[in-house]
Amino acid sequence: MIKANDLARYVISQANYMGYHITHLKLQKILYYIQGIYLGENHTPLFEESIEAWPYGPVVPVVYYEYVPFGALNLKPDGSPRECEPNWSAQDKALVDRILIEKLPISASMLVGATHRETPWLRHKDEVGKGMRPVISNRSMQMFFAGE
Repeated sequence: MIKANDLARYVISQANYMGYHITHLKLQKILYYIQGIYLGENHTPLFEESIEAWPYGPVVPVVYYEYVPFGALNLKPDGSPRECEPNWSAQDKALVDRILIEKLPISASMLVGATHRETPWLRHKDEVGKGMRPVISNRSMQMFFAGE
């Protein structure tokens, strides 16, 4: 497994390299989709850090606290995609890159809306409404993204 912050660095670098703006909010949704699709296809997580249900959708708290100082600004990379690439397999990179090609063109608000219509976040909607930040289980994401 890789670290969520390492994956975030790669996503930011790839987004900028591909010519897409990526904000803190959009980064969170893309990390959720990467983890969910990865779980759906491989039945194991790509990163070990938890994802929580927050008012604007799924959030990886450790990544949130790293990038929250940037607010709604476009995030800038720490280096080229190659320099920011985690230590992972060619298959994992190919899967992540495929997801980025699909999700980066979508606006942050559209991604938030999409996550709010999906079971992993929806099952926690009432808790979120009460100010809680429950963990979205890997099993819940795996079942949803695998179509189970």
